[in-house]
Amino acid sequence: MKEAADTPTFYFFNLGCAKNLVDAQRTAERLLAYGYREAPNPEEADLLVITTCAFIEPAERESVDEILRVATARADHQILAVLGCLVSRENTAELEELLPEVDIFLKVPDMEKLPEELSKRGLLSPGRPASRSRKLFTPAHLAYLKIADGCGNCCSYCLIPSIRGDLRSLPEKDIVAEAQDLVSLGVRELVVIAQDTASWGRDLKQGKGLDYLLTSIREKADPDWLRVMYLHPAHIDPDLMIGLINDEIILPYLDIPIQHVSGRILKSMGRGYDKSCLENLFGRLRDEVPGLVLRTTVMAGYPAETEEEFEQLCDFLEEFEFDYAGVFGYCPEEGTRAFKISGRVDEDTVRNRVERISDLQMEISQSRLTARVGERERVLVDRVIGESEDLITAEGRFYGQCYEVDGMVLLSGGRPGPGSFREVEFDSIQIYDLYGRLIN
Repeated sequence: MKEAADTPTFYFFNLGCAKNLVDAQRTAERLLAYGYREAPNPEEADLLVITTCAFIEPAERESVDEILRVATARADHQILAVLGCLVSRENTAELEELLPEVDIFLKVPDMEKLPEELSKRGLLSPGRPASRSRKLFTPAHLAYLKIADGCGNCCSYCLIPSIRGDLRSLPEKDIVAEAQDLVSLGVRELVVIAQDTASWGRDLKQGKGLDYLLTSIREKADPDWLRVMYLHPAHIDPDLMIGLINDEIILPYLDIPIQHVSGRILKSMGRGYDKSCLENLFGRLRDEVPGLVLRTTVMAGYPAETEEEFEQLCDFLEEFEFDYAGVFGYCPEEGTRAFKISGRVDEDTVRNRVERISDLQMEISQSRLTARVGERERVLVDRVIGESEDLITAEGRFYGQCYEVDGMVLLSGGRPGPGSFREVEFDSIQIYDLYGRLIN
């Protein structure tokens, strides 16, 4: 067994989405509970942990590259553990052969068992057991609140159900208790996440949906900001969602991935809605929620996508003026239904369409941000970056910006503390960022 000089220490390298980050946090909390402590940098750690992403092939390549980078730089005494989606997606025996530098692999459901596995395999002696400690890989005033894992949608292009399994909603009491704990520790913004947040509760068969859960979080934990991400359009009740926003239970910010608007493509994807459903949903949201900020995700180059179908997607983005859009090119993934569809769009055309729609969305985003110049909004300060009050001194976000997803507000005119709310007047924009001056 490799003995640490003192209390064993760990350091995390986290890849992938916010759901992955929550899994990493819970694994780190288990290590803390077993008497480990976090090292300030990788050089001082006994245990190096990489949480991986494998949603699409480029993410898988990034994960492998990171593993090789960390393995090359580590010292002889350091243990290397690789966890998460890459391990769930690939055959563990093949990974062990491909990456002999790695000491331990754990799939998504087993990530939190890392301390037990380390001890069982004789890789590191645990420290003195401690009470469970909270760990955030985000600023102390912000936390992701995962309400479910897995996904039951089985979209034709997606491997998530095979990696993470079917939808498994967490019980309301556990989610609310987690929210209360986070708020009591000083978290001011809770970001509700899942593979499909709108599906929460469907598997519990208790007749309670996302609106009930969000209302319960607001009433019992009462965070300053409650933001909702990853809402599947087919599972949104417009009346309930509009009511949640207008009753100030959640922020007037919604992330609703549409992927496409072509009826043929949506049917092939298995998304469960058509263009008219989207038009009704976004028409009502725009009409009935003043100041609403909308984010979406779209895919270009799905198998057999025609130029006309691509133009339909562009026209839809222009019509409903999404504030932000993540744009992806279709990536063929073996094991998905879409992988077998004939008429694959060539890579050059896919890249060209991604560039075209990205350029279009940048124009839309900049137009909507420009319209905010001169307005005053409440801004949550994320970090201080400067000394002089006449220059940019801090970074923050107004309600229409999600942490590390959208742009930010660059602040001048004072030195606000991280985690504080300050009134700001916007005076200019640059790409996706707003510039503003603090109002004393």
